[in-house]
Amino acid sequence: MVKLDSKFIDSLFDLLNEKRCQYLILRNYQSLPFFTGNDIDILIADEQLPVAICCIEKLCVTNSMNYKVVNNKYGIISLLIDFKETSVVIDFITLLIKQWVPYIDVKNVLASKKRYKNFYIPSETHELYIVLVKELLTYNHVRKKNVKFFMETLPIVNFEELDVLLGKYFTFRSKKTLLQVLNNYSFDEHDILHRKLILSRTLNSYLLPSDFFSWIYLNRIK
Repeated sequence: MVKLDSKFIDSLFDLLNEKRCQYLILRNYQSLPFFTGNDIDILIADEQLPVAICCIEKLCVTNSMNYKVVNNKYGIISLLIDFKETSVVIDFITLLIKQWVPYIDVKNVLASKKRYKNFYIPSETHELYIVLVKELLTYNHVRKKNVKFFMETLPIVNFEELDVLLGKYFTFRSKKTLLQVLNNYSFDEHDILHRKLILSRTLNSYLLPSDFFSWIYLNRIK
């Protein structure tokens, strides 16, 4: 965990709110503004990115701190903020993509944001969807450290909305990638989801979203 300058971070959120920026903290927000993981991931509307950077500049000047751009690529700009005793990278993200494949519309996520402390976070449904897709496309499995999150979140998500997200935002390549991931694992041949998986392959199709997420929950977390 990285210790933060809580006053600076709180002031940043207050400024973003004052400027009516459409933003949210994607993950690891529970310990903010005091601690974070490796960085702070802020999803923000593309047209409001300049406003957010101006907020950083203003706070750095006010608090006699320095910042520099350490990464600037398609869909993300990373700023390293030097506090007096430590530093943190703030990622401003304007596109949610993996392997050049967009897996959800940023405006859709921002439209369902909810208030948490003095900043915003994703809805439970969007957060689970984003974590799941990133895990599968990056690591080919859901890592053990996310088990608690899934156990706590799955009972309260909107599965109908998850169905829509898969059907609307997954590209053909994404669907194919996920099926390749599924093919790497063995199943109990008596399991009903296994039979549905075999049937979907036979039909040259893909799992219905509800079946897919049920299967992930029962068989994929490890």
